[in-house]
Amino acid sequence: MKLRIAFHSSKGERGIGKIIIAYTWALALVRGDWKSLKYDYSHVEIWWPDEDGDFDCGDRSKITANLNNIKIRFLGYCFSSTTRGPYDGVRIAPASEVLHNPHRWEYIEIEVDDDLWAIIEPVIETMDKQQIPYDFKGLFGFFWPWNIQDKTKYYCSELVSKICYNLKLTKKRHKRISPRRLARVLAKLYHEPKQL
Repeated sequence: MKLRIAFHSSKGERGIGKIIIAYTWALALVRGDWKSLKYDYSHVEIWWPDEDGDFDCGDRSKITANLNNIKIRFLGYCFSSTTRGPYDGVRIAPASEVLHNPHRWEYIEIEVDDDLWAIIEPVIETMDKQQIPYDFKGLFGFFWPWNIQDKTKYYCSELVSKICYNLKLTKKRHKRISPRRLARVLAKLYHEPKQL
């Protein structure tokens, strides 16, 4: 099956998103991680298709009109840890709800082993039901040389990186990873992010 890792770009970003983008850019610069500089992302989601394997609506019956413009209705579900909207931590949400500004999103599509996904999907659903809080403390780990993450909480790229590792999409489990760095890791293994 195909899975997408969706990255929220800097277009139209405000508040904490702008801070994340600026700080992770500076961190990549200080660390000499030049290849990460081009990935201006503040958030990341795992996006899986609907039961038919579709991510968006290809036929006219599934496209919804919104006043003067046409919006694509995205299918499937997204999984991450976020404080955006009504959420405060780990959650599953309909892709159409998460990706409502498609010009702000880019993605990397990856083929995933069906048997591994069958093991991981129930874990994702359980994590959603547990209402695991957002790891604000973990964000401060980027400011310090030692790891101060809370092992019972997650921020977005920490959670997505863990799932990618468990799906054998990455070779290493990163304890501290930003959306910017995760994009570089996955782009090196698969392909550059594409515009949604």
